Amino acid sequence: MSAVRPHRIELLTDHTSASGLNILRAAVLRASYLGNVVDYQVRVLDEDLELRIGAPAVPRIHAGEIVTLGLAPDACIPLAADA
Repeated sequence: MSAVRPHRIELLTDHTSASGLNILRAAVLRASYLGNVVDYQVRVLDEDLELRIGAPAVPRIHAGEIVTLGLAPDACIPLAADA
């Protein structure tokens, strides 16, 4: 099991380079506009995993849309298993 901070998850667009990133596809559950950023709650497709992501306000993505997420390998923090 791993942990990751929301600000380390990138919301990728067509022009964003995904080189070296782990890629996830997710459905947007909620989008909350916070001024210059949007707080997104997403569910990773085919997984029981929900994430929060902060992303620039433009382009604006709405609930129900499918997005691509990028996560740098060094952003994943391994958690110790309970003994």
